[in-house]
Amino acid sequence: MLCHHEGQDNFAYSSRVKPFIQLVVIDTLPVDMEIDTGYSVTLLPKRPWLELGSLDLNSSTLRLRTYTEGKPNILGEFVSPGTINGEIKSMLFTVLMGTARHY
Repeated sequence: MLCHHEGQDNFAYSSRVKPFIQLVVIDTLPVDMEIDTGYSVTLLPKRPWLELGSLDLNSSTLRLRTYTEGKPNILGEFVSPGTINGEIKSMLFTVLMGTARHY
């Protein structure tokens, strides 16, 4: 999943296909996330992580590349309860320095 902020074009998608957005409550913070079945990680930009009170981050060995072969700056990872459709799950979030745009 990717974090989605209303009114911002944070994602690369065709104008013919709109992203599937799902509300996820991370701890107590509601965040709109884009569901992408091609992703095996959950990406979160720095801003919502700061809104969560800058939860402690663990270092990450994850290596990401953008579709243009760029390398996103990963700040770290944290595990937090995430609520999706009323179901609470322990979720691993990877925090990025900038937005989750085009990852």
